[in-house]
Amino acid sequence: MGHVVVPLMGRFKNETGERNLVLVLANETNGGLKVRKWIDRFTALLKLEDQGSSTGPSICDEAGMAPERNLINDELHAALSIVQATTQVIPADIIVSKKFKIHCSFRRG
Repeated sequence: MGHVVVPLMGRFKNETGERNLVLVLANETNGGLKVRKWIDRFTALLKLEDQGSSTGPSICDEAGMAPERNLINDELHAALSIVQATTQVIPADIIVSKKFKIHCSFRRG
């Protein structure tokens, strides 16, 4: 199926010092998520915003600061609620705000 390589550089999870990580991901998951497509779109957005070679978080506010987790959680919950209402991906009996959270990295609660 092929793969996509995602190099990450910087400080992770409140560590001191910087390091490099390399993620090797499938182009597309068994569930149909087109990983390469979304990585390519995100990379294009960073270039458009002239962040392609800058330091700092890749998801940030206009001042270059990473947003608070509760703001990201609110955005995540809004997006997942739309997915839940318009598809069969997230069952109707799941309370999105209770089951899905941002905590250092995306995880299912």
